[in-house]
Amino acid sequence: MNYRITTLIFFISGFVTQIHAQPALIGSCWKGNFEDAWNRKQEVEIRFHLDQLPLNPQITTPTASIHIPDFVFAQDLKSKFETDERTLLFGTNYGMANLHWIDPNHLTGFIPLKADTLTLDLKQVECPALPKPTRNKELQIDVGDLELGGTLFLPADSSQPIACAVFVHGKKCRDRTRFISRAIKLAEAGMAAFVFDKRGSPPTSSDPAKTTLEQHASDLARIIEYLSVEPGIDPYKIGLIAYSTGGWVSPLAIQKTRLPAAFFVTVVGPAISTEDYNKHWFPEMIWRKSGQNIKARNLATDYINLAYSNLPAPKRAREMNSILRIAQKKGWANFIGYEYEVRTEHDLPRLWTARHLYDPEIHLSRLKCPVLSILGEADWVMPAETNYAEFVRIFRGTDKSNYKLLKVPNANHSMKLLKPENDGSPPEIFTRMAPESWFGILDFLKEIKILEE
Repeated sequence: MNYRITTLIFFISGFVTQIHAQPALIGSCWKGNFEDAWNRKQEVEIRFHLDQLPLNPQITTPTASIHIPDFVFAQDLKSKFETDERTLLFGTNYGMANLHWIDPNHLTGFIPLKADTLTLDLKQVECPALPKPTRNKELQIDVGDLELGGTLFLPADSSQPIACAVFVHGKKCRDRTRFISRAIKLAEAGMAAFVFDKRGSPPTSSDPAKTTLEQHASDLARIIEYLSVEPGIDPYKIGLIAYSTGGWVSPLAIQKTRLPAAFFVTVVGPAISTEDYNKHWFPEMIWRKSGQNIKARNLATDYINLAYSNLPAPKRAREMNSILRIAQKKGWANFIGYEYEVRTEHDLPRLWTARHLYDPEIHLSRLKCPVLSILGEADWVMPAETNYAEFVRIFRGTDKSNYKLLKVPNANHSMKLLKPENDGSPPEIFTRMAPESWFGILDFLKEIKILEE
């Protein structure tokens, strides 16, 4: 009997202690790590606060803002949290976290996954300063045959004309949302940033299969001209941050504008021609997607060479279609894609290869502005070694000195860091972006006095 009473007293005492251990979450900040079964960790910082509903600011929601430093340029994830005397629940980038208090300054728990379980361990820390507030302005820019929508982000307190970066899309026709988080972070850092809907993206109501590199460059030149007279923008401090094939569009656009560019940043962008790119990328892509099928790769090489050959159109189309039929029988034709698919000679003019004929060498060699090129050493789409050598050759040939080239180990075309091969562990669930893909840009902009230290 005494044993039972002692046990009950101990249980109640522990329960009360657990209740008192729960601190006031609102306004608190926590720092710790996600950890998987292989003891791989990822740092995370969480701020608990009340968030206003966008449509009704009078109503607030208890919110966990989750910041993962490895995501470098992503906006923090916001998740509603729920808590009682014992547990704390909120969504994370990897799933729903279920935590409990060890003591008032220590939380621990888990995140169940399909094939694994992550642990999450957090300790309360002093809250860092909040990012500087920003403001934005919606713009519609007439580029001749249509209007392109965009959003200009600026520091909330900017009063004098400031520098502006225009984010330039890669190969796919995407809308502005792709770069909004990066634009906001630039505005928080103290400069303006513009993101826009690329010609061919759904908001533009234009056909992506008919757009040309020349059109994209002309659009970008019009955007630069428009921003040069926009209130709050210094017309002599407008530059470009281009991704992937945006590295072709940008040098051509710079030559079309009346104002000199203040800077040019190209991330996994090319110094090689569109033809050299396709002759590398297309067979490599088919080989990878077909399960590393050597015969498929060889046929893909013949196919892309035909796209650039000088054979008469009817003969060229017949030979390409013959390869396409083989691909259909072997099960890899769907990897070719509409923009590369040839059934008759009438398809040839609409091929991506025909609409994007360009060698950037002459326009790169004419650039007077500072240039930063960031390349991923694990990038098979736009091979780092080849492009690095081409940038060096082109710039040294013109005695250009204000350029900087960064090769990032283990970074792929998306600037994600890949797990080292043959380390014996399964694929990593944690997404890790190369720090150079963002902080390298910020450091460069500070070096050339576009951003303040």
